[in-house]
Amino acid sequence: MKSYKNANVFYGKNLELVKGKTILVDQGRIQGITDEQFENSIDLHGDYVIPAFVNAHCHLGDTGAKELGVGLTLEEAVVYPNGLKHKYLAQITSEELTEAVRDGLKEMLKNGIILAADYREGGLAGIQAVRQAQKGLPIHVMELGRPALTNADSTEKEFEKEIRSILEVSDGFGMGQIYAVSKERMKKIRSLCGDKIFSIHIAEGRIDCEKSKREYNQSEVERAAELETDFMVHLTHTDDHDKELLVKKKIPIVCCPRTNLILGDGFPELDAFTRLGITWGLGSDNMMFTSPDLFREMDTASRVIRGLGEKPDCMDFRECLKAATWSGAKSLKRDSEFGSIEEGKSASFLAIHSGSWNVKHSHNVISSIVHRVGPEDIDYFLADGTEVIRKGEFLFE
Repeated sequence: MKSYKNANVFYGKNLELVKGKTILVDQGRIQGITDEQFENSIDLHGDYVIPAFVNAHCHLGDTGAKELGVGLTLEEAVVYPNGLKHKYLAQITSEELTEAVRDGLKEMLKNGIILAADYREGGLAGIQAVRQAQKGLPIHVMELGRPALTNADSTEKEFEKEIRSILEVSDGFGMGQIYAVSKERMKKIRSLCGDKIFSIHIAEGRIDCEKSKREYNQSEVERAAELETDFMVHLTHTDDHDKELLVKKKIPIVCCPRTNLILGDGFPELDAFTRLGITWGLGSDNMMFTSPDLFREMDTASRVIRGLGEKPDCMDFRECLKAATWSGAKSLKRDSEFGSIEEGKSASFLAIHSGSWNVKHSHNVISSIVHRVGPEDIDYFLADGTEVIRKGEFLFE
């Protein structure tokens, strides 16, 4: 058993600060959080301990295409089949994809991420490339696949065969748009997913939102709710009825503020989601445009929503840290393992250096973590009990 003493721990899903604790770790789990100190304990010297991050939405396959398409619209850059991203993915080899994805996973680890939900293009081959890239790295990746075959490319029998083959090796499905396949085929995917995750990009761009209202007389949120979506991604454009539906159906969402901003899509109403009790997590989204850094995601989310509404008190800073940890894990149905520091859960946490200029002299440490702290301030990072960062040194170069 290992122990880490003199830890100031943000405990539980509500991140309540308990000071001067010793964290007991064995077999990848937190065995206890106590006032006792033990011989040979690792001294954290008052470091602030937070849960390791959950990147609740990303596209790892884009890692090799950083800054490709900057300045383009959502439709020009990433929408299937003509978006620049898909042209890039079509011309690289599986070896190139695997190498780039592995670099992306290492980048996530260096930034304190224990769990990432990856929307994986390329059908079965795309998932296999990520699984290969992940080998030997102490990070959990939930692979949410999507069919390579479109409505025009396959018979119903061929389509179902592909869906079943993807589900054998994935954690579920992450569909790019609600119109990516026919309504009947979308229902088929949802049915075949069973207890596995089924999620969709929803209400990301204004064009698709208007198209949905015009052609179906329903919002994208309404259509996704009818499919019993486990969680929805983006929700940049929602009206009051959409929000009421999310509350009624208890559907969690994942927001990606920095990517929405750089693509000119708008900004999700995080303060309204919080006020209504909607569970919202954070994702870094496309590696093309956005680094997988949830410190920066929290900072952007917190600052922009206050500026847009001209209300500096519109939301507790704690909600942003919660979004990057517990709420993300809750959205992915992994909150029994990750997202909070509690006895019995995965020993996956970050110790933020108490002597860092970014927290020294702070009168509100949560605010400092959200608005100032970065990966360079991580003193220790444990992933299922394995040290990924030790005394500021990244151990998986």
